[in-house]
Amino acid sequence: MKETIRNIRKVYQYGKEYKKNLIVMIFAVFPSRLTEPSRPEIKEILATYGMTKYDDFELLKRSGAKLPTDNYEFVI
Repeated sequence: MKETIRNIRKVYQYGKEYKKNLIVMIFAVFPSRLTEPSRPEIKEILATYGMTKYDDFELLKRSGAKLPTDNYEFVI
C-alpha cells in the first residue's frame, strides 16, 4: 500500500511539473506579441482597442495577441 501511495505521489508530482512547464512555454510567446509602450503611436493603438492606458494583459486580451502579419490569433 505504501508503494502504491508513493507511485501516486510521483505521478501527481510529474503532472504538476508538466503543467508548470507547459504554462511557462505558452506564456513565453506573449511578450513578443505586445506592442512596446514606448512606441510613438501607442495612444492610437490603445484607442483602436478602446483603451486609454497601457495594460499588457488587457492589450493581449483585446487584440487576441494578433500581429498585423498573422493569419491566426489567441483567444483569451
